[in-house]
Amino acid sequence: MNQEKTGEFLKHLRKDKGMTQEQLAEKFYVSSRTISRWETGRNMPDVAVLMELADFYGVDIREIIDGERKSGMTDRETKDTIKKVAAYATEKEKDTQTKIVYTALGVSVTLIVCTILFANEQAGLLYGIIPTGICDFILSFVYFSAAALLVAYLRVRWWMEKPAREPRRSVAATVVSKEVKKGTQRSGRSQGGYSFVVHFLTEEGQALEIYAYDVEFGGLKEGMKGILTYQGRYFVDFTSVGVKQDS
Repeated sequence: MNQEKTGEFLKHLRKDKGMTQEQLAEKFYVSSRTISRWETGRNMPDVAVLMELADFYGVDIREIIDGERKSGMTDRETKDTIKKVAAYATEKEKDTQTKIVYTALGVSVTLIVCTILFANEQAGLLYGIIPTGICDFILSFVYFSAAALLVAYLRVRWWMEKPAREPRRSVAATVVSKEVKKGTQRSGRSQGGYSFVVHFLTEEGQALEIYAYDVEFGGLKEGMKGILTYQGRYFVDFTSVGVKQDS
């Protein structure tokens, strides 16, 4: 995906709507700086926001990803859209993981350098050259900041991630069937002695058995096609893309 081309297309769509970046930011509850990043290609919106943008501008999501207008979609193009959105979601997840890794490396290097420079008279190269109080303050500040970042990261993962400690994945898939299992507690999604299970088939032919909550379970219909996001064996989200469903 060409992010600069996509960003330029988003900018063109906004201007066609006669909106400023500030007005669009208010509409989508983000900052105007975020809108600017989208339109310059420095960053891209999440899949959920991308879907909302497509609805708001009255275009197909494939057009935003490709950064250009398309004609009406055929069945093959619909499948192509599903695959592109799945690839987009996976790419966003990889970007997030990369940022986490680089942040962790940066914090680690900072800790090591500060320890070498300011730790104590035996280990700190600048300890004694720079007033002791300043060295202690710098070291305490760096250690405290690193600990705060670690705690914040762990809390975010604890509250936002699903029980399975595995990476989130997004794939093009079809809802094949659903079933309610009685007396099954191993899923971690059991409610009142029942577990709600949805069977999916991916575009690559892989069969998936995914546990969901009752509300998530009820919102899925057999034959629905779209983007399944899951973590381990747990349901995260399902977005129907370019396919009309029976009522």
